[in-house]
Amino acid sequence: MFTTSEFERINDEFKKELKTLSTKNKRIWGILFFATTVLIVLLIIIFPNQFKNEEVSWILPVYGGMAFLLTLIGFLISLNYISEKPFFTVLFEKIYHKINLDEGIFLEYKSYDKDDIGYNKTGGLFTKWSRVINRRHISGNTENQHKFDVFDCVMVTSSGKNKRVHFDGTYLILHKKPNTIVQFRSGGSPKLKNIKFSKIENEYGFKIYKELDKELSSTDLTLQRYYEKLISLKGIKRVYLGTTENEIHIALAYRKYPARKKKNVTIQTCNDYLSYFKSELAMIDEIDNLY
Repeated sequence: MFTTSEFERINDEFKKELKTLSTKNKRIWGILFFATTVLIVLLIIIFPNQFKNEEVSWILPVYGGMAFLLTLIGFLISLNYISEKPFFTVLFEKIYHKINLDEGIFLEYKSYDKDDIGYNKTGGLFTKWSRVINRRHISGNTENQHKFDVFDCVMVTSSGKNKRVHFDGTYLILHKKPNTIVQFRSGGSPKLKNIKFSKIENEYGFKIYKELDKELSSTDLTLQRYYEKLISLKGIKRVYLGTTENEIHIALAYRKYPARKKKNVTIQTCNDYLSYFKSELAMIDEIDNLY
């Protein structure tokens, strides 16, 4: 847990970054609002007779009014808007630094990692065509020295005006050979490349897919019991667990995500974040010790 002095030191840096982004956001919307207002006034002065012509009299009130209203709303929202960026670039980085120091481990933390890691393509839990946005990426090694990755991410596909969110939550990868191909899902079907699945009928309330023409193994049953534990966790909305040739992938969607921005950041807030991040690491070690 954080001491008062630790929190005050981190909070000062966090607030400084938050204020910088807030000021920048207000300035941008303020300039847009001012420029729009000035432009509308100039158009009225330059073309004083435009309202006498029925063919064009509607143009400025409609389009000018829309632009004025949009920039006004944007400016008013910016006055109290809290950016999520400092949480990921400053606060969470400091929390993981504390975990490293307290636990004597080495976790590598990246905010808004733009590297094409490709787990949406190799994991087979969601469509490979989705665009992945990583807010938080942690990599390290388990107690048994197996590499792992944890992502706070969103996966979306877009077609024209339509946008579909396939997943928004925590995505975990354990780089350990499972010697089985199976998926347990809250919904949807497997998307694993070059693998055919058969759906196993069950009465558990979730979907089970096993590699075609193969029976559930002891490892599969162990993973199923762990999956049942995950879906029973408080606050969980959906869970997806699947294996590939060399990895285990787990996606957790929450009803209310534990690691999102808060209006007020206190020492208790930081300790709550700390506890949640540790629970993710504990989950990885649990999976590693299943088989």
